Amino acid sequence: MKTSIKTPVSLIFLLGFFAIISSTIGIIDNSIYRDGEWANSQWLGQDIITLFVGVPLLIISTYFSVRKHSIRWILVLSGILLYFLYTFSFYVFVAKFSFLYLFHLPVFSLSMFSLILLAFRFPYNKLEFSYSKKTSKTIIIAYIFSISLILMVLWFNDIFSHVFIEGYQSETGNGEAPLIIFTLDLGIVIPLMIICVFGLIKKTKIGFILSGILLTKTTTLGITLMAMSLTMYLKHISTDTFLIGLWCVNGVIGLILTLIYFRNLKIKSSYQEEI
Repeated sequence: MKTSIKTPVSLIFLLGFFAIISSTIGIIDNSIYRDGEWANSQWLGQDIITLFVGVPLLIISTYFSVRKHSIRWILVLSGILLYFLYTFSFYVFVAKFSFLYLFHLPVFSLSMFSLILLAFRFPYNKLEFSYSKKTSKTIIIAYIFSISLILMVLWFNDIFSHVFIEGYQSETGNGEAPLIIFTLDLGIVIPLMIICVFGLIKKTKIGFILSGILLTKTTTLGITLMAMSLTMYLKHISTDTFLIGLWCVNGVIGLILTLIYFRNLKIKSSYQEEI
């Protein structure tokens, strides 16, 4: 599907520039982070995926959004921007101050503003969405809903354990509650997933749009979590092979469902038939 939408290329170009620099430095010298071995190993995995998956996808989706005016690629671009906004929130709000903050902050800010601009410029009223493959649609709905349900169970269990069990510790480096994860997932991501699920069931525009965005973001983040688990394992910080396998499966399933979704998503506009 092709249509006209102005993509904030300049902001995205700067975002990619700062992301490449920060990730490259973080990979070459992981000790630049000052958060201890447990967190530093996770930053390493995240930097690797940002540099070799996030940035290339950002460039490719921006190219097809601008040159081909593809609505599908605009949804992918939005999902990648949401990935950058989500992951770099940890750098700017959780990580201890370091030289890399000068690069992390622009990525966080630019991804947020780019996502907002895309949302305002998206031609909602001129587009119609449909999805004819009922089986894969049902699987996608189940996948998104199951992730939201699993996250809710995990995080609320952790929250109530901190409230009612004296001395309880989360599975973090210092045992403290990961408030940023609770806030981002329970306050933003999970509500969007629930809206997405009901939107797909009701065949609403917002359901189809959010599905493309969240599938992209969830898949990319799943691959990131896999890399983070692997770097922790290789540094002998975590030997939880089950967790590594879980994120591997989640990343592969998410990638397959994302490809299936965009292949079968039908888009028409009021002024131009689908191509």
